Amino acid sequence: MGKSRMLPVAEIFLSAQGEGCFAGTLAVFIRLAGCNLNCRFCDTDHRPRYQMTVKDIVEKVKRLGRDEGKTHVVITGGEPTIHSLLEKLVVALKKEVNCFIQLETNGSAPRTDCLGLFDWITCSPKQIPSEAVLKHVDELKLLVSRDGLLVPEKVLPKLTQGKKVYIQALWRDKGAAQKCLELLKEHPEWRISFQGHKTLELP
Repeated sequence: MGKSRMLPVAEIFLSAQGEGCFAGTLAVFIRLAGCNLNCRFCDTDHRPRYQMTVKDIVEKVKRLGRDEGKTHVVITGGEPTIHSLLEKLVVALKKEVNCFIQLETNGSAPRTDCLGLFDWITCSPKQIPSEAVLKHVDELKLLVSRDGLLVPEKVLPKLTQGKKVYIQALWRDKGAAQKCLELLKEHPEWRISFQGHKTLELP
């Protein structure tokens, strides 16, 4: 089978969501390999380890998922929307597995045609997402550097309208806590996102 019918996969595993609105939720993670950005602070290993068909991925999710009730599936990366087979994967998962599918994206979304298929979209923007992306986003995870938010303050009203907003510091010390508290004072409707999976050393 040609590589055009395969997806590069870094890993597929069962764990608990560590961040954002679904923190603490048992989920099957599909980490697709590759990204269209090259962020210096990226802490995710999304190198391709396997070439898998959509069917292979669905079968793995079935084995890892719940026997009863909906399986929470998180498609993450890297950047999942760079892959032409993403829509086919989501459609197959919906057909073959009783699941709730969450997408984690950087918001650049080279492909926007399948965004409406997801049950929940978490966007951690490294640049300003397009309108085509924003209309599908449910949850924003805004990264905080020592200098402040990575996205410009002037775009926040448009960016955050109607969204659940979480902030997450890129470093850990008292300075990070103070920076996040300052932002919460300005935006009390926001929440801090803790990387619980790292604290608990989950997969």
